[in-house]
Amino acid sequence: MLLDSAIMLLGLEAAAVSVLLVGAALGALLSAVASGCDVCRRGHGPAKSDPAPSPLGALWAATPGRAVPSPAGRAAEPGCVYLVGAGLGDADLLTVRALRLIQTADVVLFDRLISAEIRSLAAPGAEVHIARKVPGKADAAQAELNALGARAAQAGRSVVRVKIGDPLLFARGGEEICVYRGLGIEPVLVPGLSSALVAPLLAKIPVTHRGVANQLLIATGRDRGGRLPDLPAYSPSRTLVLLMAVGRLGTLFEGALAPLGFPASTPLAVIEDASLPTERQTVTTVAEVAAMHAARPFKAPAVVVIGRVVGALADAAVAAEARMLGPAPESLLRV
Repeated sequence: MLLDSAIMLLGLEAAAVSVLLVGAALGALLSAVASGCDVCRRGHGPAKSDPAPSPLGALWAATPGRAVPSPAGRAAEPGCVYLVGAGLGDADLLTVRALRLIQTADVVLFDRLISAEIRSLAAPGAEVHIARKVPGKADAAQAELNALGARAAQAGRSVVRVKIGDPLLFARGGEEICVYRGLGIEPVLVPGLSSALVAPLLAKIPVTHRGVANQLLIATGRDRGGRLPDLPAYSPSRTLVLLMAVGRLGTLFEGALAPLGFPASTPLAVIEDASLPTERQTVTTVAEVAAMHAARPFKAPAVVVIGRVVGALADAAVAAEARMLGPAPESLLRV
């Protein structure tokens, strides 16, 4: 009996030690996650990508007695280049990470379409440049920004390249990564909200909806050489979102969509300045948008949404079907 008790006691002590070890390891992991430090190696191989917000980090911050990590620990670091997505233009839609980097960078390189509100967030002493991208001169302006960023990073300064939307969605972010890698600098990527998804959302257009659209195609309105890219034939269950396509609206239907089988009555929405006080939403059809554009030209930045999802939520049949898929609305209000 005594031997059994001793063995049991030893087992409990071993279990307690194991719990303590696991707890210590978890605490170390949480601390590392919450610290959120960047690693930006120059000439030493790929850097770690920017750490995403983690449930473990949130758990650490919410634990009684634990200090919340200081924002200063997430500041832009000397000699590093950050490719930061700024979203649509409303500063409230910036990620916390993007905001901190813009506020702490030595050099900030803005896209031309970045809103004045976001540009004003740069530190008072920061060196600020705005891309001089205009039709026909985009390549030269891009090369100028690349050179400014590279020289600043090689001089040991922190560089934040702020791009509208998401850095890797029709934003030349991939090209910039290649340029910096050629100089031994591995950029840190910070995602941003893409207008391709958020502009329709703000206009209450679901780019997918059961029974209406089960596919989404995002395309540019200007490929290399200024051409519209090859698009697939019309499918009633596909939503087409076009970026940088304002200049195409006058000939979009006759020149591109009609030959692909798009009915003239296909709904189309143009969302200008999404998320800004000047936002303007226009709903029409693919056949009628040319006349509207001629009467009052649409202005960039704008997102074009084409497909049955435009106006779907206002369609009585679609709304009735959606209600049939769940409990009756009045039942949700019963106590």
